[in-house]
Amino acid sequence: MAKERQGRRRFIKGAGLMASSVFSSSFLPSAAAAQSGQTPPATGSKGAQIRSLLAKSEMIVAPIVPDIVSVRLCEMEGFQAVQIGDSQPTTWHGYPGYGVVSYTEVLNFSVHLASNTNLPVMVGMADGGGTPLTIYRATQELERGGVAAVAYEDSTAETHFSRQGTLVSPADFADRIKAAVDARRDQNLVVIARTDAVSQGYTLEQALERGVACAEAGADIIYFSGMRLEDHPKARDAVKKPLFHLGNARTTPDQAKAAKVSVIAYHVDGVAHGALYEALKELKSTGKFEQASKMLLPNGVQARLIRSDDYNALARKYHMIK
Repeated sequence: MAKERQGRRRFIKGAGLMASSVFSSSFLPSAAAAQSGQTPPATGSKGAQIRSLLAKSEMIVAPIVPDIVSVRLCEMEGFQAVQIGDSQPTTWHGYPGYGVVSYTEVLNFSVHLASNTNLPVMVGMADGGGTPLTIYRATQELERGGVAAVAYEDSTAETHFSRQGTLVSPADFADRIKAAVDARRDQNLVVIARTDAVSQGYTLEQALERGVACAEAGADIIYFSGMRLEDHPKARDAVKKPLFHLGNARTTPDQAKAAKVSVIAYHVDGVAHGALYEALKELKSTGKFEQASKMLLPNGVQARLIRSDDYNALARKYHMIK
């Protein structure tokens, strides 16, 4: 009996060690990375990286990307941050950007990307579920997931369909931002207030009023969606906070900086679908895609993006291959 009890104790102890190892490798990326030989994601606050760049008045260029491979391409090319919003998981599901996916789906998508990169990930959470309470919870979940910055807007469900001014009141919008600010445990998490006032037909002065209210509520960055670049200097003077701007294909970072913009994002995520579309047309019409294949990533780059060497090393370590 004594030997049997001793054997059970050894089994329980071994099972406990095994479970703790599985837990650490599954939920703590740095532990798994250290064993595989990959560079672990940075453990410091990524929001602090954004704040440091803003403090040095450096223009932050943030490509909008749809997946982890795209994020790693941004890392490879030396970008300082990436931006995602509800449109990326929405497109992934094959839906239009009409608020069809839940804020939980956007949150999970964002955390998945943030946990697989050293780059700061900036997330647009739309209305964050629609109430200050859902925004409070979402902010804490995103913070725990390693997101660097989160944006909330003054939209309603109807905003996705209408251009008739369907926004929450300035006071309600300020409460949304206050909830996000209060929810922070890491004060480096950057809170962005996005107002759709200009794109919804409000006057510039009405948009600025909303921006000022959000700045006073504690927002770190203000985003005036739909505002002309030439109106941003006036907006910057009004809110006295860094400005975010969504650039088009012709807007350069230097032009944005001259307009007192601090963060500019670019919708490069649709380029991949455009390249695929051209390849499919060529394949259908000619039976091959020789021209489109010139856009394929070199094998070495593709292998780096999916970390083939890391997993080959793991396979050798565990005697799966020689």
